[in-house]
Amino acid sequence: MESLGSPIEALIEAMASFVRTPATKLLHVNASVRMRKGCVEAVMAHERDPSNTAPFYLFEQEHTGHTAQWSERAEHARAQHAHRAELMEPHGESLVPLPEGVAAGTGQAQFAAALLQLVHGQPDGAHGMVVVLSPSTLDATEAWHAGVQPLLMDPKLAAVRFVVIETPPAPTASIADQLRDRASKVRVAPDPAAEDRDIESMLEDFVPGGLPPGASPDITPPPHPSAGPAAEPTADSKLRGTIAVSYTHLRAHETGRNL
Repeated sequence: MESLGSPIEALIEAMASFVRTPATKLLHVNASVRMRKGCVEAVMAHERDPSNTAPFYLFEQEHTGHTAQWSERAEHARAQHAHRAELMEPHGESLVPLPEGVAAGTGQAQFAAALLQLVHGQPDGAHGMVVVLSPSTLDATEAWHAGVQPLLMDPKLAAVRFVVIETPPAPTASIADQLRDRASKVRVAPDPAAEDRDIESMLEDFVPGGLPPGASPDITPPPHPSAGPAAEPTADSKLRGTIAVSYTHLRAHETGRNL
């Protein structure tokens, strides 16, 4: 569908450029609410890009007025490192265990310390690392901005690059503006005009009572597991089905005659 395909293509192009441009510190993704999760999956898939040499770490913990969850992100960073070590072991490779986490200080400081530990505990052959921040819920926007900005500006985390995926109002977009040529931005949201065209296209192909595109008239699809017992068709429904099939054949004949 055009309305969804075009925004995803823009994200894929932005990520391809990000992977191939180590000087880019931040890719900011302003995603619509319903496309945030898809954006996360598309971004994480680029860890397997042949041009990529950096491990990706994903953090989707919510950030609200009640809980910022920076400490939880620090714990999750260590858990991802341990999981990566488990995956490497069957291949005869190892990963240096991280030292004990830093318990003192703010949660944001604990997360920054965990990232620094990851920098010094990377797999052989890795160059830098990519942190993907995409809160599943984000309503404390000012606090979120205040927590993310020091991570991007900390010289001790110079080897860490960031992808921040946010829904509107996308509070850290201003950080990308501050970084200028060291950052890029992409908007991932359906275009309303394209959505209208998609709907019009679907309606043009829709025939009441007819078969969906690609369906065979000789094969009856199995019932959905949640469906109840099929009702015995009435004479009226049989007649309407016959009319729909006849109309479908007529449309096909007219289309072929007009080509």
